[in-house]
Amino acid sequence: MSPASPNPFDAWLKDTLAPVLRGRGFRGGPRSYWRRTGDVYSTIQFQASMASRSGWTPFVINYGIRHDGVARVLGVTRSSPRTFSGSHFGCSARCSPREQWWVFSGEDTSDTVLSSVQRTLADEVIPWLDEFGNADGYRRHVESLPPVVGQQAAMFLRALEQLEVADVAPG
Repeated sequence: MSPASPNPFDAWLKDTLAPVLRGRGFRGGPRSYWRRTGDVYSTIQFQASMASRSGWTPFVINYGIRHDGVARVLGVTRSSPRTFSGSHFGCSARCSPREQWWVFSGEDTSDTVLSSVQRTLADEVIPWLDEFGNADGYRRHVESLPPVVGQQAAMFLRALEQLEVADVAPG
């Protein structure tokens, strides 16, 4: 029995974008990459549309941060750092603010698509993760969340405070 042929979209991600992400300290692939700084995971996912069909794959970049300590204090079961889930938002997930979608079309995928994805990673995704993908950055991000998520932000901040108290408590 011969091994299944690789998904062309996954192969394209592996060949074109994985080297850039690995150069920035990310692990994983082909559709999910992560790196860890202390208790904070930075995650990038290339999400294919449900409307994908053979030779044509619309996709978007999702990215976010997750603080394992906050998840632990909140009693959230640890999920893979490579996936977004309810526990990831405590964990804060983002999608490209413009919700930019690209289309992978096999060998016909243009250099323009690749350039646009690389530019989005370099100008938006990586800088955001560099800024907020650590303990201090996570706190700044949570403190800056809009009022619509105020209760959730307050819950995350209380969890961070509990962690900080535990870190300085005599042991």
